[in-house]
Amino acid sequence: MDRRDWLIVFAPSAALMAILWGSGWTAPWINPDTAGYLRVAAYPAFYAEQRIPLYGWLVAALGGENGLSRAVWLQLVVHVGASALLYASIRRLGAGRAAAFALFLPALFSQSFLIFGRGISPESFAVSLTLIAMSATLLAVPEGRRTSCLLLAGITGAVACLLRPIMLPLVVMLPVLFALASRITGRRVAPRSAIALLLLLALPLSLYAADRARHTGDFKLVAFGGFTLAGMAGLMLSQDIVQKLPAAERELAMQVLSAREQAEAAGRVSRTPLNSKGERSFVSAAAGYFDIYARSYDDLLYGEITKLRSPGESWVAFDRRLQRLALATIALAPERYGAWIVGASSRLIGRMIVTNAPFVLASMALLVTLLLMLYRPESVRNLRGSTDTLLVVAVVLVYVLIAAPLAVLITFPASRYIDTAAVLLPALPLFGAIRLGMALAATPRPKGAL
Repeated sequence: MDRRDWLIVFAPSAALMAILWGSGWTAPWINPDTAGYLRVAAYPAFYAEQRIPLYGWLVAALGGENGLSRAVWLQLVVHVGASALLYASIRRLGAGRAAAFALFLPALFSQSFLIFGRGISPESFAVSLTLIAMSATLLAVPEGRRTSCLLLAGITGAVACLLRPIMLPLVVMLPVLFALASRITGRRVAPRSAIALLLLLALPLSLYAADRARHTGDFKLVAFGGFTLAGMAGLMLSQDIVQKLPAAERELAMQVLSAREQAEAAGRVSRTPLNSKGERSFVSAAAGYFDIYARSYDDLLYGEITKLRSPGESWVAFDRRLQRLALATIALAPERYGAWIVGASSRLIGRMIVTNAPFVLASMALLVTLLLMLYRPESVRNLRGSTDTLLVVAVVLVYVLIAAPLAVLITFPASRYIDTAAVLLPALPLFGAIRLGMALAATPRPKGAL
């Protein structure tokens, strides 16, 4: 990192902070999930809550309801710092400024942060900490301060998972990133370091889940997975599936199916449409018209299934019952679950590209440079191979595999999940545009050209 690098990082960061402050963006946004995240119970009672209390503790330390503006500013500062650290980590590996800038700019101006960064919920912190964990992993690849970097990656990665359990795949993907970055940059993969990183990520999360199981009998980070799976299972259920379920889950399944059918009749939940054969096929609708279910998911889950909790039943017990039902339903109807994954993946990938403004802008820049290359074909000779391309692709791919899978496998890809998964995706067309632009700039113009 020299003065030019610092200028590349500082100028856009300062511009972003000035624009957000001047536009009033930094005013706190109280979203529908805020109350749940700010509700903090004492130990060990918080283990039985719907949310992990970590974000609530942070806001409380900043002054509670009087410190919400401080929380937004802290999220902004951490976001800028995470983006800058990503740039520094790429440069530390020996990559060029183009690769570092192509990853830095999409992270800094990510659609996810611009929409959700001022919200009083842990989305922004989880993404920023994930980027810090990835950057620390990359910084651990060269010999030097490897131990401290691995510790930083382990701590920030584990906290990111506690803030947003949907980031759990990072426990596996960060060691994969370490190995990929080592090979791409021509270094020997250090198996001990990769294993140490895996343990640094998994151990604190396992200890937390174990202590929670000691008090609740439920070995999970939070009692929410069964509840969120129930929305998917509730849409998949049919009379045939209900009758095949084990007796222990059949009664709850009948209640869920009945609640869904009543909601469909009342227009609160969309009914599976008729296909070309005049049949109501879940498989056909889920694979081809997934947004029908995406629009109904929360209405069914929060509007109908929540009411099925028995009087006096703890939230942990209710979540466990819903999880057993969901897993039993998936086991009985794997073809429906497969169709769900296909449809949810189509929605996720399609919207990551089409409704991601930074990706669209970067793609337009790539298109312009491609057209200029056609006008000046001699510039192709200035395109040289580089491992930087592989490094950019590896970082983007690992991030997507951290943020995207659980949004498809256990719930539906809501907009906030899609934007979160797409944070680094614009780096791919942006890096291509920069590489082509550099090749054009290095090509002398023909005499008489404008």
